[in-house]
Amino acid sequence: MNGIPEGLRARLDRQHGVVSRCQALDEGLTVTQIRSGLGSGEWHEIHCGVYSYRWARPFWLGRLMAAVLASGGTASHRSAARLHGLTRFGPSIEVTVGRDCAVELDGVVLHRIGRPAARSITTVDSIFVTTIARTVADLNADRGDIDENPHSEREGRAEREGRAQREGSGQKRKIMRRTL
Repeated sequence: MNGIPEGLRARLDRQHGVVSRCQALDEGLTVTQIRSGLGSGEWHEIHCGVYSYRWARPFWLGRLMAAVLASGGTASHRSAARLHGLTRFGPSIEVTVGRDCAVELDGVVLHRIGRPAARSITTVDSIFVTTIARTVADLNADRGDIDENPHSEREGRAEREGRAQREGSGQKRKIMRRTL
């Protein structure tokens, strides 16, 4: 990686081989170097403004990181469940973005339901992702089934998220299994 600043190298390692244009510029690359790298094949554009270096062939984590960087969103739903190790969903890429987000990304399912509250976001492998509780709530909401809680016919997303958070990690996994 001749000519690649050390900080950018470290960021590429942390971010599964991908970096945003702003991050590359912050780490010392110039606009000319980016253009030249794209033209020569040294850099590959994954999404608009998100790149991988030639040695980095982003697998699922890299593609998920690229989608989060390109959209400004948060990994969610099945992608979040997979990141948290709750289930073995396939390699789909799902990201929650704000309702007003105009970006479209090839191969990415964008959920335009509003950004999760800060308390519902964490990081796993350097990727912004919904918490386990929010992930369970999102998957339950997508499924649309009546919750198995005998005390209510139907719980809303906030109630399911709160219940999963209160009941601890073992219960979260049970709720996740029922969701799937």
